[in-house]
Amino acid sequence: MNTTRNEKSQFVVDLMEALGVSRLSEEEAVALKDLAESAIDGSLVDETLEIDGCEYRLISDKAIDGIMADELASDEYILGCFAAWFIADITGLDCAMVERAQEAENFELLGALMAQKIDEVVEKYANTDGYAHHFATYDGDEREVQAGEDMIYIFRTN
Repeated sequence: MNTTRNEKSQFVVDLMEALGVSRLSEEEAVALKDLAESAIDGSLVDETLEIDGCEYRLISDKAIDGIMADELASDEYILGCFAAWFIADITGLDCAMVERAQEAENFELLGALMAQKIDEVVEKYANTDGYAHHFATYDGDEREVQAGEDMIYIFRTN
């Protein structure tokens, strides 16, 4: 029990440091305490946290690839807008053919081909650009905090 309390306290300290926050309102402190509980017990999957008017998305390392796959696969247009070399690498199409399809605005068709290999897309996308390019819509920064056995990724969204 004491170890868990220490882990929760350390998670809160590490999270505040990662966010550059030194003070919390009462409401924020309660939210952080609840978040620490779920982070340490391994039940945190995908949560939103608001601190001082800034919104953050926290995602567990165990869930991040699946969440990214679901979000990317749901928008074939965006998948078809990826760099031609990336699409060619994933689909096996010639890069010039991908460029011609993009010039003809066949983004959904290219995206549908990419969606068939979404796990490979996620792996190569994350290895190339990290997760922040997709999740950190505000500043493109990716922060990480250890929570027990899990790594929690933190992205600012507003």
